[in-house]
Order: sequence, then structure tokens, then C-alpha cells
Amino acid sequence: MENQKSLINASKLWLMWIFASSVGLVILYVLIRGGIAFLIGISDFTHSFNLTVLLIFAIVTGLTSVLVGIGLGYLQTIVIRPYLQKSNDWIKATIVGCMICGVISILASSIIRETISYRINYDFLNNFLFDLIFLMSYFLVGLSQWIVLKREIPSSFYWLITSLLGSVCSIFVIYILWNYALDFFFILISGVITLFMISGIGLVYLFSKNEFRKMNTILLSGISFILFSTVLLIAEASSKPIITIRGEIPRVDSMVFSSDGILATSPGNGGDFFILWDINTGEKIWQYQVDGGLTNDGIDISPNGDFLAVGSKLSNVLVFDLETKQVEKKLELRAPDPFGIKVRFLDEGNQLVAGSYAGHKTVWDVKNWKSNIIEARGYFDISPDGKLLASVDINEDWISLIDIKTGKMLKQLRTNSEYLDTVEFSSSGNLIAARTFGSTITIWDSETGDVKKVLSVDSHIDDFDFSNGGKMIAATQSGDIWIWDLETGEEYTIPVGAYQSARSVAFSPDDKMLAIGFAEGDIQVWDLSEIR
Repeated sequence: MENQKSLINASKLWLMWIFASSVGLVILYVLIRGGIAFLIGISDFTHSFNLTVLLIFAIVTGLTSVLVGIGLGYLQTIVIRPYLQKSNDWIKATIVGCMICGVISILASSIIRETISYRINYDFLNNFLFDLIFLMSYFLVGLSQWIVLKREIPSSFYWLITSLLGSVCSIFVIYILWNYALDFFFILISGVITLFMISGIGLVYLFSKNEFRKMNTILLSGISFILFSTVLLIAEASSKPIITIRGEIPRVDSMVFSSDGILATSPGNGGDFFILWDINTGEKIWQYQVDGGLTNDGIDISPNGDFLAVGSKLSNVLVFDLETKQVEKKLELRAPDPFGIKVRFLDEGNQLVAGSYAGHKTVWDVKNWKSNIIEARGYFDISPDGKLLASVDINEDWISLIDIKTGKMLKQLRTNSEYLDTVEFSSSGNLIAARTFGSTITIWDSETGDVKKVLSVDSHIDDFDFSNGGKMIAATQSGDIWIWDLETGEEYTIPVGAYQSARSVAFSPDDKMLAIGFAEGDIQVWDLSEIR
């Protein structure tokens, strides 16, 4: 009977500790995370590492952490008050620990960001790395609290061990879950609960009677292991990509599949090399550095897989023979354009089009490389048969549809939405889609000019792509990928993960796979049969 009562009391202490501590720590995390995100925003805006701004935010974070420390310490004191004579000292120790934790999180994240930002993407650093720094520095809170505990409990060193172990295990949990496509909140809460499950076992050991310490500790450790295993089973049961390729390039802004399972990736503006991947194995096949740097949307592979075309900031297009990996042709454009060059193969690979935002578009015959120049300003795309040009200026809310042979405007495709900034034909050419500055994609019938569908998400769309059969369209929206079935009207989402920021999408030629490129440089390839 006494054994059961001791276990019940220990379990109550353990659960109340986990709940109270988790609530307080999540509040501390949100406030500090908000502060560092704002700091990074200012640093990016000013394009410099401002020490004064950093110190100001460190001070503000320290003061904020004091307020949170009061709340966290008070919540924890409610739980442990029956076991400590001077429980008010616990609040003071928690305040000191939270203040140190907050300041270290700000300083360490900012300094690391500035010293290794050339190797680590900002979004990754602002998410995953910050969480690791925060949870590790939380051990300092436990260290401050240990100073209070050791005055009344001789064996309080166990608390120090479990606090450190809790921080380490919480980081381990976050690292494991980061590899799965899970919600950010689920990952954060799993890490926080892991921390306090383990430190809570240390409290139970200290506050239990000597004859029940071992039993209570073993049972609660077993429960912790079961909960931890459950989280891993949930993660394992979640949808996940069939292939993940980790950060070989700074970011992935453009991607295209070949007919034989090769994926070409480019970092777009700011990058100077592209990579070819074998999608079946995830291995890198070839990497090439382009003089002058690459442009957004400036890479494509011919349908037969013979040629790869890449747009350069030097206003030329490099055409590679994919068998020999040698430059087959270097095609010059009229004038440089800071907006970059879009490159597309047309007419079953018999034509190649390249053009800039600011001016003309050029269509080459791949057999003899004779060219035809089209004057049209704005973002553009050309129908797969090479007969129609769709163009939209950044200040317009309509698409101009132009007959390439005659140069005449056939019609204007209008929308009641905001200004348009991207346009794309479906593979059959019967549909045209355009993205707005906001969070919608409008789809028109290219023959009638009628609006067929308006697709919306809840935040900015970075990229979209028609499936090769023209029956689906996929769009990137920060932490999620949206896929719409244009025939049935059904929509699907792919939760790509808490620490990822999706930048580009591309369907495989058979529409069975979808490749997703990330700002962190990662690539995921998903089996669409498991999503739909």
C-alpha cells in the first residue's frame, strides 16, 4: 500500500513538473526566437553585422528572460514547494538561469551566423541550429537551480546530471525528428517534453523516500522510454520522401527532370554551378561551374535527354551534350539583364527559347541554330508547340497572348487578382497558369481566354509547376507543398518539415514523382502515389 502511494505521489510530481516546466519554457522560447528573428531581419536589411543592435537585443532579451524566469520559476515552485523549505530561492535561481540562457542563445546564434553563414543557409541557421543552442543553454537554468537544491538535499548532484542529460536528449530528439516531414510544433514540444521527462526523474529521485527511490526512478524511466519510442513510431509512420539529398548547393531555386531519371538542379541567382543527380540512387553525376553565375529558371533538359541548356548572367546560353558533358553550343543574347534568363526546350526538343524579363526572347532551331527574335517585355513562357508566347509585365494584371509567327497579340487573359509575376503553359498548351504577388495561382483556357480555376494557399507561393500530363499542378508554400488535381478538384499537401523552406518543385516525366528544392540546399523526391 505504501509502495503504491509513493508511486502515485512520484507520478503526480513528475507529470506536474513536465506540464508546468514545458509551458514556461515554450513561452521563453517564443520570446527569444522572436527576438533573434527580428535581429536577423535587421541584419539582412542593413547587410551588415551591427554590434550595437546585437548588444541592444541581448539586453532586451535578458530583461525579457527575467520576466519569463519569474513565470517559469513560479510554475515550478508550485510543484516542488512541498519538498523545499526555501522554495522562493528557486524562483531567483530560475530568473538568473533564464537570463543567461536567453543572452547566450542570442549571442551564440548571431556570432555563428556571421562566421559560418557562407556555408550554412540562413533559414536553417534561424531554425534548427537556434533550437539546438537554446535547448543546450537551458542546462544553465538547471545549474542555477542546483545551487538552491544542494543547500537542502545532499545528493542533489543527481539533478545536475539529469538536467544535462535532458538537454542532450532533447537535442537528440529534435535532430531525429528533423529528418522527417513533421510539423514544427510537434518537434518542439517533443524536444521540450523529453527535457523535462528526464529532469523530472531527477526530482523524483531526490524527493522520494530512500526505500522507494530506486523503484520510482526505474518505473518512470520505463514510462519515458515508452513515450520516446511512441514519438519515434509516429515519426516513422509519417509520410516521407523516397530520396533526400542534403545541402550540396546553397539553395535549390530551379530543377528539371530528364526522361531517363536525371535531375538537374540550380541555385539560381547568386549561384554559379549546377548539379546533375541520379534520382534512382541519389548520387551526384556531374557538377559544372558557369562563368558569370546562373539565373533563376535558367536550366532545362531536352525531352530526349540529349541536351542541357543553362542561362548565364553574361547573357548567353550554354548548351551541353549530356553524353559527352561538353559545351555543344554557346548562344549569345543581345544585352545583359539583371533579372536573368529563362531557358526552355520546345517542340519535342527541336527548338530552344531563351529570354530575359526586360526585353527580347530568342527561339533557336536546334538542328542548325538559326534564330528568331521576339520583342516582348515581361515574364514569359512559350507553348510546347512553339506557336504562342504568353507574356506579363510586372506592373500588369493581364497576360498578353502573342502569335509568334505573325507577332500579333491574339488576346489578353485578365484576372481580378493582384499583379502577376510568373506565367507557364501546361504540357499540352491548352492551359496557362500565372502566379500573383500574393498567394493564388490563376489558370486560363488558352483558346477561349476563360478563367478555369483560381488556386489559393494561406501564404506566399514561391514556385509552381504543371505536371507533364497537365492534370496536376504543384506549388511551394514555405513549409508545405500543395498539389491540386485539376480534373477532380482535389488538393493534397506534403508537410516537408519544420526546418525546411521550399523554393522549387518539378514533376518527373511520368508524373509519378515530385522533386522539391529547398532554401537550405536540400532536395526531396516524393512518390506521389503515397500522397494521393
